[in-house]
Amino acid sequence: MTQYQDWEAGSLIIGEGVRLNGKIEAPGTVLVNGAIDGDISAQDIRIGASGRVSGSLSGQNIDLAGQAGQSIAAVKHLVIRSGATVTGNIKYQTIEIESGARIEGSLESNDRVERPKASNLMRG
Repeated sequence: MTQYQDWEAGSLIIGEGVRLNGKIEAPGTVLVNGAIDGDISAQDIRIGASGRVSGSLSGQNIDLAGQAGQSIAAVKHLVIRSGATVTGNIKYQTIEIESGARIEGSLESNDRVERPKASNLMRG
């Protein structure tokens, strides 16, 4: 467990093999290696290669190596890794798409992507 000692407060890890139903709001980072049936709103979102999210993603920075459905809104930066599958509408300020990534939906560059609700949690 020493690898997680430096994990920031307000963050969440969903491990491989874990299934979660519901909405997640976190002021820090959400790392998903399991399966989530619901929306995620966080400062930073990382979906690992084994991670699957069936709801929407909303964050400052989103790094996707697994599967995501519905919509994605990245206020700052979005990375879609090789092997990732994205279905739905995607809004971003800056984007990186690796060769081998699969996207089924629309891409929209938007300097005014709505800030994630989780950022309000940090203000108290």
